[in-house]
Amino acid sequence: KLKIVDQLPDIISESVKPMQNIKDIKIIDVNGLAIDGSKRIDTAKSEGSTNGDVQERDLVDRAVTGALRYRAQAPVLDSLLKEVGLISGDESLEDLATGKSFETLKKTGTSKNKSED
Repeated sequence: KLKIVDQLPDIISESVKPMQNIKDIKIIDVNGLAIDGSKRIDTAKSEGSTNGDVQERDLVDRAVTGALRYRAQAPVLDSLLKEVGLISGDESLEDLATGKSFETLKKTGTSKNKSED
């Protein structure tokens, strides 16, 4: 056991060597986008309610709210997807969902963004 303790500095040094190859680390917090399926997306205060009760929104209201939320967040999501290399410069979330960006990735072997780096 003492041999292991004596070798710990070398063991730790060797175990962290792969981290020398890491160029950068990006942490992106998307918690505020409300895309986690939580109840807060589908709830609202009832109009005319004096006690502030929360009621379920109807389907049309949820659809309109979802569409507006997507349009407001689309640039952020597209930028995030480009940043991590899932779509190229001229593609969007729609291209990722339909598979167009995957076809581009298969043809080029990498996204356009990553080949520019």
